[in-house]
Amino acid sequence: MRKTSGPSRYAEGISSCVAKQAEFLAAAFVAYSGHKECPSTGVDAQSQILFPNDFEMEMAGFDHEADSWINQIAPTIEVMQNEGLFDAAYQASAAFLYLFAETTAFENMGEENALKFGKSLLTSFGEVSAGKHGFDREPRKAFKTLSDLIPKFLSQEILNVVVPGSDDCLGNILKHLSCSADGKTLYAFLLGSESHNIGLAMHYLTITTDMGKLIRNAAHDLGW
Repeated sequence: MRKTSGPSRYAEGISSCVAKQAEFLAAAFVAYSGHKECPSTGVDAQSQILFPNDFEMEMAGFDHEADSWINQIAPTIEVMQNEGLFDAAYQASAAFLYLFAETTAFENMGEENALKFGKSLLTSFGEVSAGKHGFDREPRKAFKTLSDLIPKFLSQEILNVVVPGSDDCLGNILKHLSCSADGKTLYAFLLGSESHNIGLAMHYLTITTDMGKLIRNAAHDLGW
């Protein structure tokens, strides 16, 4: 990429890539989720929705969203997008990955360039996501949905490597996704653990690591 392209054009150029990564992340959220009927008393802060392994999630009464281990190990967009949770998971993933990209830009670019990058990426992302997976077909409305979701996922940590899902962005996303829009379904998520490393945290870490590297390399190589 030529140095003259600038951070705004670069953000436009990677917006489709970020949207595709949001689909992969949403597929992982669905693949490592379980569901059950919401209790008649509603969902409260004490409801456990994060589990280290399948056994504990099943014992809590959750049925797997994915049909097989293959769908968990290598979740595909084509299969997972047919599940009820996918649209909400995609919208949350899109908002979070924008937040992550913007944060990475501010950590690796000068303030003015980071501001240009963030503004351009959000606008382009709204255009790319319009009409996809529950977003309104009107780009301005898709932009508004993204803008409203972003603050919900703010945290000091992207991922708590000691206790994934605790006081981090991942936990904020999963809390947001834990109850269906109609209030009838409660979702739980398999995060994995040191002794059971197959889980959502592994996919989340891979996607954020790759995206962070992409933006850092561009910022450093092009002197932004």
